[in-house]
Amino acid sequence: MFEDAGSLPLESLHDLNERISSIGTRVSQTVVADAHHHFLGHGVTAAESERWYWQRSWVEPNAVGASEIRRLWLDALQGAAED
Repeated sequence: MFEDAGSLPLESLHDLNERISSIGTRVSQTVVADAHHHFLGHGVTAAESERWYWQRSWVEPNAVGASEIRRLWLDALQGAAED
């Protein structure tokens, strides 16, 4: 499906993540859940059982990855509620 899509725009994704993080630190009452950091070690080089990405698109989570995003958001929101 994505075989001819070319390489991922990793630099652009990195820039986007940096901008989001920057906004999160500047804007009051804002919570940022760092999914990029949380997903490190669960990509293409991980054992198949440890991959959290959809096999056909490395920027989209599989079912386990989607559950991890859910958990990450819940943890971030609970942490903000405790502050």
